[in-house]
Amino acid sequence: MGMYDTFILKIPIQCNNCYTGAYYEFQTKQFDCALDVYEQGKPAVAYYRRSETPEEYEDKVREWRETEPDFVENELCHVFGSIRKTDDVIPGSQIPDGEYTVYTGCDECDKLFFVKAVIKDGIFIGVK
Repeated sequence: MGMYDTFILKIPIQCNNCYTGAYYEFQTKQFDCALDVYEQGKPAVAYYRRSETPEEYEDKVREWRETEPDFVENELCHVFGSIRKTDDVIPGSQIPDGEYTVYTGCDECDKLFFVKAVIKDGIFIGVK
């Protein structure tokens, strides 16, 4: 398992190996691998904002320390534990216009199939 970014289509497409199934979610590791999600028809940008105050986060960590015997606190806890993705703030990063290889696994033929995600004028417009 690794970290990858996801591209979601509005209308699913068939596997280009066996022409069965219907797939609308593709992934790539070409970018920051920050688990970003890009939806067709929306700007190809990542958005972040804090989901809680630092005090609320410390309360949550304190509870985890008391109730989870295997909890290990590290620097990533402070970053990822206190932010969440949202569409209502300033974008964090933008994918440049172009065509990017994305892929998914077919449940029928058990192979990966690849398509090109198209970004035009800063919008994820679909795949080809």
